[in-house]
Amino acid sequence: MMPYTRRDSDREHRISAGAVVIEENHVLLVRYDGAGGRSYLVGPGGGVLGNEGIYQAVIREVREETGLEVSPQKVLFVEDLLSRRHRIVKIWFLCDLIGGALANTRGALEEGITDVAWYRKDELLDEVVYPPELLSCDWGAFPRHDWESKYLELRETDF
Repeated sequence: MMPYTRRDSDREHRISAGAVVIEENHVLLVRYDGAGGRSYLVGPGGGVLGNEGIYQAVIREVREETGLEVSPQKVLFVEDLLSRRHRIVKIWFLCDLIGGALANTRGALEEGITDVAWYRKDELLDEVVYPPELLSCDWGAFPRHDWESKYLELRETDF
C-alpha cells in the first residue's frame, strides 16, 4: 500500500464502470495516446454520472466509446487507482455483446480515444493494457460460475 500524503486528500473521488467484452477469443479495447507518446489500451468505460446506476453507466460508456450495445453480467474486478487528478474505484463487468456496430464514435474522439478494436491475447504482449489482469487471466474462466471477483490493489496510473 502507498503511503498517504496531504495531496491525496485533494483528489476528486470518482466511481467508474468498465466493460470486459469477450467475443470469439477477442477482447474489446479502446486506445488512448498517453504521456510521452506512449499509447495504452483499456476496456471501454468511465465515470458514473449523477443519479445514474453503475449498470447504466457501463452500458452508456460502451455505446459512447464503441457504438456497441452490451448487457452487464457480473463483476470481474474492482480496481483501486490513484491518477494525477482522481482517486478512482472502477468496477469491471463482464458484458455480453447484444448489438450495435463497432465504430470510432464522435464521443470516443472527443474523449481522446484514437481507436476501438477487438484484440487476441497474443496481440497484447507488447501493449500497456488496463486492467492489466487481462494479460494474465484465462478469459474463458470469466463466464464460469466459479469465477470470483478480484480486488486489484491500490496503485498509481499514468492517466
